[in-house]
This record gives sequence, C-alpha cells and structure tokens, in this order.
Amino acid sequence: MKKSIMIIVSLVIGAGIFVVAVQGGGYEGTDEFNEIGQKKSEAVEYFLQGDAEGQEPVAIVEGEEISKAYFALKVTSYRGSKLELDDPKQAAWDSIVTEVCERQYAAENGLEYTEQEMDAHMAYLKDAYDSTDESRALIESYASGLGMTVAEYWDYKEKYEAPMELTHYKVSEYIEVNGLEPIDICKAKVEIVEQEFFSGL
Repeated sequence: MKKSIMIIVSLVIGAGIFVVAVQGGGYEGTDEFNEIGQKKSEAVEYFLQGDAEGQEPVAIVEGEEISKAYFALKVTSYRGSKLELDDPKQAAWDSIVTEVCERQYAAENGLEYTEQEMDAHMAYLKDAYDSTDESRALIESYASGLGMTVAEYWDYKEKYEAPMELTHYKVSEYIEVNGLEPIDICKAKVEIVEQEFFSGL
C-alpha cells in the first residue's frame, strides 16, 4: 500500500477508520469513506453548533468537562468506523480519557505543540492528500459525506483533530525516548455527571 494512502487513512483516524482496499493493482475506498462521513455528519453538526444543551457536561475527567456533543461525536465516530471493535462506545470513552490525560501530561512536561509544528503537520497531511488521484478521491469523498468542502474539512481537521494527534505524538515520543511508564488512564479521576445521557448513547 502506498505511503500516501496510509497517511490519508490517518487523516480520519479520529473516527477509527481503516477501510482502504487494494486489489490487483486497483483501488477502492471512496464509497466507504463517503458512507463513514455520512454516518458522522449529524454528530459533527451537533458538535459544531455549540448550542447550550450540547455544551452541557456529560462527565468530568481530571477536572475537565466533557460536553454531551463531544461525547456523542466520539461515540458516533467509533460506531461508524470499519474497525471491528467489541465495544465502540467504550473505545470512544477511553479515547476521550486518553486525550485529557495526554493533554495534561503535555502541559506538565512542556510538551505543548507550537504553531510552527501545527503548520508543518497540516502541510504534511495536505501534501499527502495532493500526492495522488486516489488520496484526493478519498478525502473528497469523506468530506462530501460530512457535508463539507475539502477546505472546510481541513479547517475542521486543524481545529478539532490535529491538536490531539500532535499531542499524542509528542507525549508518546517523550515517554519512549525517556524510557518512562506509559500513561495509565485507569488512574484518571472520572465523574459521570449525566448518567442517563451517558448510558443512553
């Protein structure tokens, strides 16, 4: 599989997506990416609207409020992915706890990403997108499923997904290079404040 296509897969890793297929030199995947985008579009719209109800906390993780809209978005993303997860909802929740723990770990250890690093990260992803007809087709199909243009998708990516990707990379690298113990999310202080909403998804 081409390196650029693997990078394109990583562009939508927040949704737990891995659907590219290569068969006999041919290429498939655009329909799957569009379908995944469609399944996620309503949750994305709810999240981006930022209405009062959606901004209400469903839980508090290490002192940080997790909004109903964000929790719903993560759960929808994992359920709509092509990964064979035993419990997509639990996987989504674990990813949220991991995000919070890594973000706080980064702050405590001076590992926050810089504006230059974000620019370089986005440039790298966009170069991968523009490297082949196949990669362009994947992202265009995914963005269309989300109800976005490609430009709108990149804006969304940079604002809401790329930060956690960069933070994860920097924290993981720091832990590995220094031979430290990985973050144990089981030790995170978690409080579910809207049990009915949390259980109902």
